[in-house]
Parts: sequence; C-alpha cells; structure tokens
Amino acid sequence: MFAVSSAALDAVPLDAELRILDEGSPVRWVPIDDIRSGARVLFPSGAPEALPALTQR
Repeated sequence: MFAVSSAALDAVPLDAELRILDEGSPVRWVPIDDIRSGARVLFPSGAPEALPALTQR
C-alpha cells in the first residue's frame, strides 16, 4: 500500500471500475468508512489497520 497524490488519479470518477493491467482484476475506489465498518474487504491482510496512518498525512 502506498499513499499517493496525483492529479491523474484525482480525475478518475469515484464510481469508476478499473482493471489491473497485468491481471485484469477489477478495482475501484471505496469510502474508507466502508472498510473500517467491515462493509468492504481490503487486501492484503493488515491493510485496513494501516489506513489511519496513511490518511493522517
């Protein structure tokens, strides 16, 4: 996981579904609160616990 700031990423609509180029797996933006509440799953293991440190920057 990385904290990234990018004008190109900011231009991607929050409801867009993207594909990982090397795998074709779908990915999308989800609200952090959905991950914290357990409504959404985030990989890899330990990633949800790391979110607070990344979002406080």
